[in-house]
Amino acid sequence: MSFLIALILVPAATALIGVALLVHSIRGRLIPGTTLCRACKFDLSGLQSALSCPECGASLAATRAIVPLRVRPRGLLWLGILLTAIPLCIGITVAVVTATNFNLDSIKPFWVLKSEALQGAPARSAAALTELGKRIRSGSISEHQFTSLASAAITLRRTPSATWNRSWSEIIELARTNGKVTDAEWTDYIRNTIVLVDRHRRKVRQGAEAPFGLTISGPLLGITPGPLAAAKIRYGITRVTINTKEFFHNDDLSGGATISGNGTTGTTRQIKMDAPIGKAQMKLTCGFEVLDAGNDRTLGSWSSDSTDEIEILPPDAVIVETREDAALAPAVRKSLRIAPFERQSGYLSLMVNAANPPANLAFDVFARLRSGPKKGALVPIGSISFEKSSNGGYGIGSDSKDLLDAESVDLILRPSVRAAELNVDLDWIWTGPEIVYDDIKIKPAAP
Repeated sequence: MSFLIALILVPAATALIGVALLVHSIRGRLIPGTTLCRACKFDLSGLQSALSCPECGASLAATRAIVPLRVRPRGLLWLGILLTAIPLCIGITVAVVTATNFNLDSIKPFWVLKSEALQGAPARSAAALTELGKRIRSGSISEHQFTSLASAAITLRRTPSATWNRSWSEIIELARTNGKVTDAEWTDYIRNTIVLVDRHRRKVRQGAEAPFGLTISGPLLGITPGPLAAAKIRYGITRVTINTKEFFHNDDLSGGATISGNGTTGTTRQIKMDAPIGKAQMKLTCGFEVLDAGNDRTLGSWSSDSTDEIEILPPDAVIVETREDAALAPAVRKSLRIAPFERQSGYLSLMVNAANPPANLAFDVFARLRSGPKKGALVPIGSISFEKSSNGGYGIGSDSKDLLDAESVDLILRPSVRAAELNVDLDWIWTGPEIVYDDIKIKPAAP
C-alpha cells in the first residue's frame, strides 16, 4: 500500500469509528426494567399506575410519556470526539501541504520510501527513489538501511519482468563505491544491465571474409558512476559455429571498454566463410569479464550465445549493390575530414571523420608517396566505411617504413565493395570517382 493511499484510508476508517462511537455515546446504553418521566426524567419505579408525574405533573398517558433509563458512557464519548478530530486535523494538514507544494517525501520514514520504490507505480517509485538518493548523498540514512536498499536493488535487477528505473542503478553504483556491493553482486549487476546486440550479415559469399560484430551499450546504467563503480569490461567474440562446424575459436577477449549510461562500444571479427552453399544455422559465442575499475582485476566472467539463420551464397554473388553517381563526388568530399598522419612508436595512424555523407560510403585507402625512390607508389593503409547521414570517425594506419620516412603523401579513397562487405550495415554503396587529398602532412613523432 502506498503512503498516499494509507494517508487516505487510515483517517477515513478512524473517522467512521469515531462517528459510530459518538452516535452510540449520545444515544446511551438502555437499562432494561427502568421507567422515567420523559418531561423531567423523574424515576417512576413503583408508580406504574400513576396518571401523572408526581414531580412535574405531566400526564403519563400520552404516547412515549414514559421512557427507559439510558446511561451515556463518558469515556466512549471522549474517544469518539478524539477519533473524529484526528482525520479533521490530517485533512487540514494535507490541504496545507497541497497548497504550499510541500515535499511530503522528505518526511516519510525510510521503510515507506523503500516500499514505494519497490512496489509503487512508476511515477511514485521514481519520486521515492529520488528522495532516497538525496538521503544517501546527505548521509541521513543508516549503514544498515543503505545496505538493505542496495541488496533490494540487486535482487530487483535479477528479475527480468521488473520495471527498472535508472535511479536504482545510481543506488547500486553508490553502494559499490562505498564497499557495500560484493564482486559477485557487481558482476551480476553488470551482466543483467548492459545490452548486447550481435551484428552480422544474413547473406555472405562463400570463401569471402564476413564480419561478425558485437555492440554493447548501457542505457540502464547510472549516468554518473563513482570512480570505483565504473562498468569496466573486457569482451570479445570467442566462437563461431555454422551447422555444428566450428569456423572460429579464440578465447582472447580483445575488446575492452568502460561503459556508462550514455556509452556504446563494439568489436568485430572478420571470418572466412568456407561453409557449403545454402542456408545454415549459425551460433555466435561471446565472452565477457568484469574488471575492477581501480586495478583491472577480474571480478567475474560469463559467456553468451546467440543463434540465427544465415545463407552462404556462391563466390560470385552480389551482396552489396553499387550506385555510380559522379555528381555526388563534391558532396562526398565535403562530408569527409582528413586529419594529419601521426607517427606513434613505429606506426602511422590516420583519422577520417564523416559528417552527414550524402550516400553510403566504403573505401580502400591508399597513401601515394610524393618523394623518394618509390615516388608514386601506393601503400595500403586500411579500409573505412560510413552510413549515409551518419556522423563518426574511423581510425586506420600502417607500419610501412616508406610511410614512416615520408614527410607528406597524397591520400586516395577508392570506392570498394570489399570494404563495404566488412560493414554489416551496408547493402549498397556509392561508387563514383575516387577521392584524392593532395599533400597530407605527416606529423613528426612526439618527443
